[in-house]
Amino acid sequence: MSGSRGVIVVTGAGGLGSAIARRIGTGSTVVLADFNQKLLEAEACTLVQTGYDVVSHAVDVSDKDSVDALAREAADRVGRRSSLVPTAGLRDAPLRKDHPMDLKGSITYDATVDAVITMLRDPEVTRELYESLGHRDVEVLECGEDDGVLRIRSSQVVDVDLPGFAKRVLKPTNTMVQTDEWRKGAKGAWDGTFDVEVKGAPIHISGTMRLAPAGKKCKHVIDIDVHVKVPLVGGRIAEWAGKGEVQQTLDGQLAFYKGWLAEHSQA
Repeated sequence: MSGSRGVIVVTGAGGLGSAIARRIGTGSTVVLADFNQKLLEAEACTLVQTGYDVVSHAVDVSDKDSVDALAREAADRVGRRSSLVPTAGLRDAPLRKDHPMDLKGSITYDATVDAVITMLRDPEVTRELYESLGHRDVEVLECGEDDGVLRIRSSQVVDVDLPGFAKRVLKPTNTMVQTDEWRKGAKGAWDGTFDVEVKGAPIHISGTMRLAPAGKKCKHVIDIDVHVKVPLVGGRIAEWAGKGEVQQTLDGQLAFYKGWLAEHSQA
């Protein structure tokens, strides 16, 4: 259909897209598009309530068929003028504490901090850990202490089931090299960092770790940060990784350590 109103297509219903729709949408029909259906509907409703003419449309900007459907929606509403304002997925997408998902794990072991550190010093534990997670070709490249730093460096091949939108930029089989570094801190605690290099992939995982005494027990806390350097779909890949592979690996790692310590504790 055609009419006298202009049509403005805004992809991305977040802060930038919403601000642009408010800025230039007066007197036009705004086709607001986003992959996040909940965010999209909420923002479209807010704009309508403040007097804008808004049509919401779910879109995956990494999928040609989805974008074509958005174009047809806009074409059906074309008036005297039309504009496209793309704001979806134009930056790297880090998963930090303000991202709507939890990438922090913690567990309390029935063992002392010293017992946990002793476990981590054993290269066979690292090998068993990754094999228990289903990783292949596990190699412990380094496991030892130098100048007060306990460094554990390993390599493993990881197979993942990729969603369709990620297959264009990621491979289902990846070699990952992880480096953990632990340093003794105050009051009997140990603080650590880790860095995961995914060979040949635009994804980087890093974070912090802490082992703190809790009476005769030990609390293990891990904070994870995921970065994906891919235009358009970087945010979706980071969200998928955080909710799926990264979180599953975190849960599996903590469960393995707890089981190993329980099995090897002295009566």
